[in-house]
Amino acid sequence: MSQIPHPRLVSKDGTYGTVRGVTPHHNNTEMLLVVDFDHGQRILVPMNSVNRQQDGSYYLPYGIAELKAGNEHISTIAGDKVMVLPIIEEEIEVGRRVVETGKVRLTKHVNQWEEEINESVLQEEVEIERVPVNRLIDAPADIRNEGGTTIIPVMEEVLVVEKRIRLKEEVHITLRRTTSLETQRVTVRKEEVDVERVPGNGSDRV
Repeated sequence: MSQIPHPRLVSKDGTYGTVRGVTPHHNNTEMLLVVDFDHGQRILVPMNSVNRQQDGSYYLPYGIAELKAGNEHISTIAGDKVMVLPIIEEEIEVGRRVVETGKVRLTKHVNQWEEEINESVLQEEVEIERVPVNRLIDAPADIRNEGGTTIIPVMEEVLVVEKRIRLKEEVHITLRRTTSLETQRVTVRKEEVDVERVPGNGSDRV
């Protein structure tokens, strides 16, 4: 057996509600409609203050504010008392809170030690050798390089029957490179962190 739907009611200000039933006034002189409005209030409205529509719904020519004017729970409409009953509904609110269960103390240590590093070191030495020549030449000699040795001629003029240039000597400059292995001690550092848990006081933080 299907259930007959409850008729709807709309007020002057466009607020909708559902008519749950009819109950007599406490003085038994009039009947009241029990209306659960969609905004969450149950209001007892006198039947003689509403108009029945062709589709079976009701029209209330008053706004909700007019119903509630004058008193939070009881208002007067054209001499009729209307009772406003709030509908109470319990809701479950789920929340979170942060509880301190402990603390973490971080301690940083710096450890250092010495390590041996073998690294090649380049060293240059210059060897100077004076080579006597004592030979007459026709023109000034230029600086030259022979097998990695730079030769710088040293000349002087001498008096002869005719003036000629004599190569007195040559300065041989040889660049020699030697590679040696040196050991040095350097300091290397590394950071480490010790973690220590400290019991908390149990206080809540949100």
